[in-house]
Amino acid sequence: MIVASPALARAMLTGPGLVAALGSAATVAFFGSARPEVAGDAPAGPAQVIVVLAATVGTWDDASARLILAQSAEGQLTSGGAPVWARAYATDGAWMFDCDTRLEGAADTGEELVIAAPALYPGAFVRISGGTLRI
Repeated sequence: MIVASPALARAMLTGPGLVAALGSAATVAFFGSARPEVAGDAPAGPAQVIVVLAATVGTWDDASARLILAQSAEGQLTSGGAPVWARAYATDGAWMFDCDTRLEGAADTGEELVIAAPALYPGAFVRISGGTLRI
C-alpha cells in the first residue's frame, strides 16, 4: 500500500492533479444501486441525480492533508431513495473516480461526499453539501 505524504497528496488533488483534471464544469452522478466491483465499470442502473461541481471544487487543508469540497449546484432526483455511491466525471465526460456518499446528518463512516436532500422522492432537489477527498 502506498501512503502519500501531505505534499504529494496536495499535488495529486490540487495544482496539476485532480482539480485541474476535473475542469470547470465537472459533474457527479449519484446512484442507489450497488457499486460496480471494478472501479469505472458500468453502473447497474441509471443515475438518480447528476449535480455540477462548483467552479472552485474545494479548498486544500494542510493540517489534515485533504481537499475539502465546496457546495455544488442542485440536481433533481429522477427516482426515490438515498444515493449510496457516486461517480465523478471531468468536464469532457471522462470518468475520474467513484466514491461513497451519505446523507447530511447521517453518521459519518468515512464516506467522501455528503449530500443534502430535504426529501428523497422523484423531482426533489439534491446538492453536495460537503465532503473530503484524500489520498
